[in-house]
Amino acid sequence: MKKLFLYFSIGIIILAIPITVFVAGKNSEVRKRAAPASTLSLIPASLTRKAGETFSLEVKIDTASNQVGIIQLRILYDPAYLEAQDITNGPLAPSIRVSKKIDPTGNISITVGAKDNTNPITGTGTVAVLTMKAVAASASPVTVKFASAPDTFGNAIGEGNHDVIIGRTAASITILNADGTAITINPTETPTPALSPTLTPTEEATDSGTQASSSAL
Repeated sequence: MKKLFLYFSIGIIILAIPITVFVAGKNSEVRKRAAPASTLSLIPASLTRKAGETFSLEVKIDTASNQVGIIQLRILYDPAYLEAQDITNGPLAPSIRVSKKIDPTGNISITVGAKDNTNPITGTGTVAVLTMKAVAASASPVTVKFASAPDTFGNAIGEGNHDVIIGRTAASITILNADGTAITINPTETPTPALSPTLTPTEEATDSGTQASSSAL
């Protein structure tokens, strides 16, 4: 009887092992196939610099439920006011997959990634650092922004070729004159309206009145 009970217990254990493995595999598959939820932001979101000064912007990621492997970045700016000087990877993305490319017409790009598939990018942190120079004062803030997909793209484990980046937040740069003063705009001049001429009585009317008075005498 004891042997029968022992055999029965062993059988239950043997059956439970593949079931447990199957359930664990399904849970892992669901975890890997989390919906796209990552966001990118340029930090600081706003700052003020003088013409001639250099500054840095950090590319921050919040992966939410995603396990990101590669991030392709393309950042756009107005070359009349800004000059892109450098871009490199940040501490949360230890691998550079495609080297930087600077286009003087107003964009800079780089592709960064995780160390490997067993160490994906997760959580919140810096994946790239952009160095720029303010070249001319602006009357209004100048925008530095991410290009839309597929130029700015995030790939995650279990997501195939789908973009997992659902939000891209730009930065706003106010550029002052080199002496620190704000650029001024001359107000539009309002033309002075012309004066209407003042009418005066004609001499003929005065003479007629005089003649009428003389006739009455």
